[in-house]
Parts: sequence; C-alpha cells; structure tokens
Amino acid sequence: MSSAAGWQSGATGLVVVALPAAGYLAGRVRLASRGGHWPLARDGAFAGGWLCVAIAVASPLAARDEQFPVHVVQHILLGVLAPVLLALSGPVTLLLRVSTPAVRRFVTRVLRSRAVGWLSWAPVGAVLSVGAMYPLYLTGIYRFTLRHPLAHAALHAHMLLAGCLFAWALVGVDPVHNRGSWRVRLVALTGALAAHAILALYLYVHAGALAQPGVTGTSGDWRLGAEILWYGGDAADLAVIVAFFGQWYRRGGRELRRQRELQAVGVRGAASTDRPRPYEPQAGAGPLPE
Repeated sequence: MSSAAGWQSGATGLVVVALPAAGYLAGRVRLASRGGHWPLARDGAFAGGWLCVAIAVASPLAARDEQFPVHVVQHILLGVLAPVLLALSGPVTLLLRVSTPAVRRFVTRVLRSRAVGWLSWAPVGAVLSVGAMYPLYLTGIYRFTLRHPLAHAALHAHMLLAGCLFAWALVGVDPVHNRGSWRVRLVALTGALAAHAILALYLYVHAGALAQPGVTGTSGDWRLGAEILWYGGDAADLAVIVAFFGQWYRRGGRELRRQRELQAVGVRGAASTDRPRPYEPQAGAGPLPE
C-alpha cells in the first residue's frame, strides 16, 4: 500500500484530528488580532502533539495497526508523547483568553466541578492510562478490539484521553484543579513508570502464551512489541520526567524569589518603623526640652 493510499485510508481520523487543530489556530489568530502575547514554545508543543496523533491514527502506519508492534507504536504516540506535548501547549488557557465572558464562566465551572477535580488527580490518571493496559493485554479485550472497528476506535480514544488526564495532572500548564501536590504527582509518576516497565517485561517473557497467530499476532510480534514498549516507552517517559522536574524546579525558584521579596519588604518595613521620629508634644505635655 502506498503512502498516499495509507493517508487516504485514514482520512476520517485525519478529519477528527484536524478539528482541535483548527480550533487552536483560530484561537491564536484571535489572540494575535487583540495584540495578546503567546509563547512560541506552546505553539511548537501543540504542533508536535497534533503530529503525533495524526501519525498514529491517519498515516500509513494506521493502515497496519492490526499488527501488534504497530499497535504499540500507536500507544506510545497516543498515550504518552501526544498528551505531554498537548499539556505543555496550554489550549485551555488559550480558550479562556479568547472566549467571551459567558464561555469563560462556563469553562471555569466545568474545571472546578467535582467530577473534573476527581479525574484530574494524578493517581487517577495513572490508573486510567497505565493501569488499564494490564487488562487490555492480559485478557481478551485486545483481541475483541481487533474484531470490532468501533471498539478499536474507542481504544485509541481511551489511550489519548487517559494519557491527557495523566499528562495534564503531571505537567499541564493549564489551570488544573486538585491535581495533587508535587509529592503526590511524583509518587504517581514513579508508579506509572514502574508499571509500564513491568508490563513490557511480562509481555516479552510470556509472548508465546499471549500470542494467537492469525488473530493477535505471533510470539515474535509480541516480543517485538514488548521491546518497543520497553525502549520506546523509556524514551517517551524520559520526556515526561524532564518536563515534570523542570516545572518543579522552576516552581521552587519562583517561590524562593517570592519569599526573598517578602523578606526584603519586611526588613524595609521594620527599618521604617524603628526609625527615630521628631518629638511631637502630646496634649498636656510639658515644654519642649531645651
């Protein structure tokens, strides 16, 4: 199958991917027309995330996603790389800046709702994103998705949405309610990394038992997929780690500068309070000292 045919076969997926891209572009144009500033790094992050999604669901790669190694590549693109890049692009912040007051109030209410607050907690995102992979591969769910196109599409949607929940909690620049403290997020990230590595090792060791030639692939396919999950997952996880600790470091630096500024203001205030004042006679006081 040629590359053009592969992209054509993924035309539906490309249209779905293009909708949020068009929305982001419209927001940028509107913000620029108002003279608003927006970091170019966020544009690059959104473009990179959009490209990952497009490659996963609309490229010639997607035309062969019944093969287990290709499916694993899709998982890394949809479940890790694209969510991290999209979280760093700040699309919700852009929406809030260019929307009408009514839309901003609605979006703010949704973000502060109990359901969004619960889903935004980092451990929940870790379970939905990484934890859900265990029943997917160790039961008949993966085989079911290969036989039913709607379930297959739902699996891709779950990879992306669950990955976005986790990435927004870990490194998102948008206002996220109840994502957890830095320590809670670090525990969730560490657990997710460990669960990811354990699953890859398990799939490699038990490839012969998990494989079903003609249905889910041969044992060689599963071993190759496990290797991609191990090494490719490590590379993608490294990007998450760098973004996470980079934000933590910058946040600590901002808090330190704020504390120093407050201390400086307090010292100046104390100095002005302790400064000697000219004598001011009170009512009923005696004559000025000679």
